[in-house]
Amino acid sequence: MSKIVIAVSNHEVAEIHRKNFFNEGLEAFIAFDRKDIMDIVNKEKIDILLVGKDLNGFEISEEIRKNNPNIKIFIVGVGDSLILKENQKKAVESGANDFIDVVHIMPDNVYDIVMGRMKNE
Repeated sequence: MSKIVIAVSNHEVAEIHRKNFFNEGLEAFIAFDRKDIMDIVNKEKIDILLVGKDLNGFEISEEIRKNNPNIKIFIVGVGDSLILKENQKKAVESGANDFIDVVHIMPDNVYDIVMGRMKNE
């Protein structure tokens, strides 16, 4: 069973993501800060990290990528189209697989986007 850490600041959104990924067969963990993320990553064999930009997602991506080259990392955040390219570039530079702008995306659709992007790699 694949495992995902969902680290977003909104508790309700985190729970929606957890349920959606769980319903699709992934073991899903929720974290709300760097310590929680690192504790889970160090204890479990994580396949995917979904981390909010507002939780220092770029820095967390850099830290995790150093010791965990196989984890697929997706940074999520909101912004306008002017900074989307900048966020995508910064995400890749930090070691993430991609940046997902969730400004017009319902939480229920994040699973499809993440899994679709993983298949395209």
